[in-house]
Amino acid sequence: MNIASPFVSILVPIYGVEKYIERCARSLFEQTYPNLEFVFVDDASLDKSVEILERVITNYPKWEGRITIIHHDKNRGLAAARNTLVDNCKGEFLYHVDSDDWIEPNAVELLVKRQMETGADIVSGSFYMHRTNEICVGYLNWSIPWKERNREETLKYVLEMGSVVAVWNRLIRSSIYREHNIRCVEGIDAGEDRQITPMLVYFSREVASCNAITYHYNRSNANSYVSTFEHNWNLQLQLIRACFLNVCFFKDKETSLSEAMDKQIVKRLEKILELTFKNHNRNGYNMVLAMLDGTNREHWSMIRWDRPRKRWLDHHYYVKRMLLFLSFLHGERQVVN
Repeated sequence: MNIASPFVSILVPIYGVEKYIERCARSLFEQTYPNLEFVFVDDASLDKSVEILERVITNYPKWEGRITIIHHDKNRGLAAARNTLVDNCKGEFLYHVDSDDWIEPNAVELLVKRQMETGADIVSGSFYMHRTNEICVGYLNWSIPWKERNREETLKYVLEMGSVVAVWNRLIRSSIYREHNIRCVEGIDAGEDRQITPMLVYFSREVASCNAITYHYNRSNANSYVSTFEHNWNLQLQLIRACFLNVCFFKDKETSLSEAMDKQIVKRLEKILELTFKNHNRNGYNMVLAMLDGTNREHWSMIRWDRPRKRWLDHHYYVKRMLLFLSFLHGERQVVN
């Protein structure tokens, strides 16, 4: 990289990651790209995460003066930590890394190279997803890896599908945050990226993808928001809230974007409805039903909600559960016979 290469801030929130922070930090400090700063936010972590980080830092004197650790007085959640990180970084571009993940040694170099080739405001890399005893390849790219979409296609895709919204592993021009006052809403810690990523894309001029593997996404952390989401009604509510914030943001934008977001909320609510039913959360189930009833009827066919019989059945929680139980008994009899 030449002297014109942009200054990049690597941003890392820390809470309860003493098992993972050393691996993460070493992957950051061993980057081949030289024009970096590192900003960490300790969200009042109760374990030894920060102590371990400070010990690792002593092994990398070449980054002296470029590492900042900010401490929250109390635990405020991931959304607040993300805001603090953005508020205190100096880079022309920023790069979010979650502290239980890690990155390839040339991750930033590859993303910056792609940015300089394309002039894009956001460049997304590909990643390995690590589950217990399993590794698979994932794409944060805005589309399938062999075809790039333009900004408008990307935004519609992100809104309608509700996917590829993770904020990590993206090189993002920091001025987009500041010029448009894009901030995570405190209290939305599951879905904070779903809330802000569509806005970041909306205000960008161009987006691009780097198909090389740059990031390692750790799904083996049992304490992460993703791992606990399925059984946590509070987290599910946070995600719903993030989606409705996007509905509000895009309702007065281009018609295609508003429709795409309306479709996403219908599909998202259906998935949460399934989780509340599975978890025997009757109150949550009824709350999501009421939200579904208030969505755009034009999109109900996507979840078969346009069928009166299905809609009636879903509105009768105990009838639906009884039928599920009878179906289970019938299956058991067939096995016995």
